[in-house]
Amino acid sequence: MALQNINRGTTPNDGQGDSARAGALKINENFAYLLNAEAKFKAILGPEITSEAIETDVVEAINTGSPFTLAFANLAFIKYFEFVDGDINNIYFFKLVNIGGGNKTFGTNGSVTLIENNLFLTGQKLKSVQDFQEINSTVTEDFGDIGTTSLIDYVNGISPAITIQATSAGATILKAIVDDTAESYLFKGEAGDYGQGELQLVGADLEALSETSQVNVNGLSAFEVWLANGNTGTEQDYLDSLVGPAGEDLTARTNKPVPESSYILLATDVDKFLIFSNACTVVVPNGLAANLEFQGKQGGTGQVTFSAESGGTLNVPSVFLAETAEQHCFFGIRTDGGDVSTILGTLKLA
Repeated sequence: MALQNINRGTTPNDGQGDSARAGALKINENFAYLLNAEAKFKAILGPEITSEAIETDVVEAINTGSPFTLAFANLAFIKYFEFVDGDINNIYFFKLVNIGGGNKTFGTNGSVTLIENNLFLTGQKLKSVQDFQEINSTVTEDFGDIGTTSLIDYVNGISPAITIQATSAGATILKAIVDDTAESYLFKGEAGDYGQGELQLVGADLEALSETSQVNVNGLSAFEVWLANGNTGTEQDYLDSLVGPAGEDLTARTNKPVPESSYILLATDVDKFLIFSNACTVVVPNGLAANLEFQGKQGGTGQVTFSAESGGTLNVPSVFLAETAEQHCFFGIRTDGGDVSTILGTLKLA
């Protein structure tokens, strides 16, 4: 369908023009036509530009870049991502003006060579979650429900390790949902190899897109998810369910320093975070109940080695040893019942 002109007649009220109904129909169809033209942003990735010559720098980046074609070019916008040291620094929005309608090709050997007056700056902003998600080369790593483990500890403990793409190729969004909540946490990942057996830890390379950015799952609040899971009560009842009878935060762990050279896990250590300051041999005793979880880290330079009590079993993947890789590495132990337990974390390669 082409744009339709409304017949106004030759003289006022001569009865030769379109009726009010027919004219209104043409107006609606013309709007539909324009909307179907899909006026859109063309994303351009480029280097840092100077604030004194924004349009000049962007025009040069477009004219010397790979060619692209825009239909209905007079309805189009340019979305310019400014890169600094391989990372997005700012985003600029330009309206294309004074170039005429129809299909136009821009870039190297394109039919249109832009000049500064063809770009009208409509706004700019710093990077955001949505901006990263809209870049075609963005990769999203969604880890799903990671229990109560922090995203950083979770990524460091992944086996086999994962590779996060270089940011020069786009951006990587890491997303994980915390157990029993409706909050997912978004982080931008830098290039590198992460997980068990890797030397590079993720802590210094993860940047929260906002301070622990949070989004609802399926549009539901945490309270609504709580109700959907079969619970009943008010929002205060939901909040009360997150703490113990004495107001104790059920997710909190108390640090427990362990300076000894040998240590036997205690059932009461399930709410502790064990910090070993020296080389230590840790024994998982028999008789522990199933589904207990122990956490801690190698706080000092000495190696922390784990074993089961005689008659018990401590499972560890065959490519790893039952000992921490180096200082600051985390570990976790979960009992499976029947004097069997499993260790995970940042372990030394076999």
